[in-house]
Amino acid sequence: MTIQICDFVNFKNNRYVLIDCEKGKSVIDSAEFDLEGKICDTSCHRGYTAEYFVEDNVLYGIKTVDAYYVEDDGESSEKTKMSYTGSVVIGDGSFGDFLECCLGCSEAYELYFENGVLAEVNDLSEMLNEWAEQTKESDCMKQLEAERAFLKKRLKYEYGQNYKWR
Repeated sequence: MTIQICDFVNFKNNRYVLIDCEKGKSVIDSAEFDLEGKICDTSCHRGYTAEYFVEDNVLYGIKTVDAYYVEDDGESSEKTKMSYTGSVVIGDGSFGDFLECCLGCSEAYELYFENGVLAEVNDLSEMLNEWAEQTKESDCMKQLEAERAFLKKRLKYEYGQNYKWR
């Protein structure tokens, strides 16, 4: 079985992977999307994917039942204003299955929205540089514990289980 394909956030003229949402929250639930998707690909377990856009500090989204977002896909390319209140972590990595994925990014942000309006941006560059300088643990489970502890101390908002696996 393959992992769920990532959702993306377009921010500052770049496309980032949506790594996680604030604990207990989901961006996609903040719009009137029909979430009845169809499993069209082994990498699309939810039956839909989402693409988000921060334009003039307002959050918009597109939900599609296609495994991969295609901008000129007719109906699915219509942007919907999102009313999301909460934070997200985004990064320039190629995947985002767990919060710890952001530590492998060269660029990452923690964004906070209030009713779909960007209220706060936390540039995580300093945190990523600090992590890169740390000695890495050779034991895989200890490494994961170290990553989680590091993130918990440095992120402003609380993240729990990845939004894709609720």
